[in-house]
Amino acid sequence: MKAILHVQLVVGVENTVYQTEAQQLIEKEFPSVASFGIDNYSSTQMVSYALEMVQQTSNVVILVESNSAEESLGSLVRFFNELSRKKPSHVTFILSGSHQVLQRIGQHMKERFVTETSLTKLKATISSALA
Repeated sequence: MKAILHVQLVVGVENTVYQTEAQQLIEKEFPSVASFGIDNYSSTQMVSYALEMVQQTSNVVILVESNSAEESLGSLVRFFNELSRKKPSHVTFILSGSHQVLQRIGQHMKERFVTETSLTKLKATISSALA
């Protein structure tokens, strides 16, 4: 199974956007791929579900949209610690925006880590990762 996990890092829960341009791209261009979204204010149950999804898929893209280079990972600390510790080979990690901690985690994933900001490049990177 292929999947896309859309993660938002927002400053304050009131700033969560439920339909970002990246989310719209995922829904429009990859309708047959399972997708799930969480943010740094998601419940531990939602984060556990995201971890389970990553573990049970054969190929997954984790797209993180970050609006702040230093925003707290909040409830996602456990998720990213697991990702950093296991470095799963079936995961492509895309960081859209900047975040100091996630940049370091991504560097450990080497060629499976990409930073992208344009929607055109996001589409191409996701397509390539899921091929």
